[in-house]
Amino acid sequence: MADEAFHVHPYPDYPVFRRTEPTPEGRRAVEMAWELVPQIRAATEEIEANKRLPDHIVKGIGDTGLWQAIGSDEVGGGKIDYTSFFEGMEALAFGDGSAGWSLLTSSAAWSLSAFMNEKGAKEVFESPYMVTAGSPGPTGRGIKVDGGYRVTGEWAWASNYQHSTRPIGGFMVWDEETDAPQIGENGMPVMWSCFFRREDTEAVEGSWNTTGLAGTFSGRYRATDAFVPDDWTFRIFGAEPQLHNNYPVRLGGHSIVAVGMARHAIEAFLDIIYSKALRMGVPGGPTPTGAPGSPNEAGTPSGPGFGAGRTLPGPTPGAGTVGQDAVGSALPQRTLGVFGDSANMQTMRDRGVIQHQLAEAEAMLRSVRCWLYEVIDSGWEDALNGKEVADDRLALSQLNNSYTARTCAEVIRKLHSASATTAIFQGNPLEKIYRDVLVLCAHMGVQENNYERTGRYLVGLDTNMRVGVL
Repeated sequence: MADEAFHVHPYPDYPVFRRTEPTPEGRRAVEMAWELVPQIRAATEEIEANKRLPDHIVKGIGDTGLWQAIGSDEVGGGKIDYTSFFEGMEALAFGDGSAGWSLLTSSAAWSLSAFMNEKGAKEVFESPYMVTAGSPGPTGRGIKVDGGYRVTGEWAWASNYQHSTRPIGGFMVWDEETDAPQIGENGMPVMWSCFFRREDTEAVEGSWNTTGLAGTFSGRYRATDAFVPDDWTFRIFGAEPQLHNNYPVRLGGHSIVAVGMARHAIEAFLDIIYSKALRMGVPGGPTPTGAPGSPNEAGTPSGPGFGAGRTLPGPTPGAGTVGQDAVGSALPQRTLGVFGDSANMQTMRDRGVIQHQLAEAEAMLRSVRCWLYEVIDSGWEDALNGKEVADDRLALSQLNNSYTARTCAEVIRKLHSASATTAIFQGNPLEKIYRDVLVLCAHMGVQENNYERTGRYLVGLDTNMRVGVL
């Protein structure tokens, strides 16, 4: 945001303190991700209504290199450093939570390219614009045929499906004679994960009518007798990687999306508190005429909190429409809650309680964000030095993932509450951000009960920390 236009001093930025150096590709990817933010913001209503990212946003993310960033070297990964990958994801989530979430979930599947043979991986991940959807769980049935399998099934949590290229799924190998799964030498059903061609699948309509993150379409999709080549199948559990991937993919996670959303919430809150007028007599007293936020000769609040290119949220209950600010910048339409003589108005930013809540929100967000990047960058440093991800790093990363996401959700809740009636209307950014973060925090990766797992590790009990990616 153009802070200089709204403050007598610059608004503090959000640096990332790193031990590692970004690669040239990583540095450029982050720059390009931030350049995409205005386009993502402009498409927010379309994203939510259509439950997908528009094609030009999908292409824009592909142009940054972020879709393929943490794929195996053989399919175009390995160029963008791990820390920059998360910085880019934070930028996309600052634009819209669904954009950040789409990158997160698609990237998890890109990282699984390491478990495929090179021929199959290059066929599936054929383009830097390739987007995956779904999860590799074996909820389908596969019948062996020449050159592959005929797979039928339905898969849930298919984030990105509506704008995907290659959905991911899984199946048990089915014996038609016994009408039962084939049993392997280990006494367990024979299971494979696989990728599908998008055209061989279809969405399950009505499976993603949710409170928020509508643009991810994390609902269900199905396939019926879809042919999957042998080279497009792979095993994860108990399998060794076949291709090269040096990224510490178990470190970091879903919370980076919440961080971007919380930063967006603070920006939206600043829009509100600069522009929402209050009656004279609230704590702090009236704003003197001529001060930032005071009325101009037309009775319209003026100064650095108004205009200068900032997009103001609306509508707010009340009367009166803002027109021009003191320097003549055209403002977006917005109604102000006017009570009595507009010459006795002040803005929310003049209230001590609002200043307190903003400062507290910043402290909460910046603290967990700093910890998150410490986890990510120190893990990346270890990877560059050839070190395995240690269990203590996994434990703290999983603790951080839940705590950061839930702290960001609390930041958003506090700002939404402090905004009172302004934030309850559709079209106000805080209203959507609040809904989106509620859905994000329902994900198993950031639920509060994850604390128990880390707690078991911390008290010395046997705990398997090596489960899952991202």
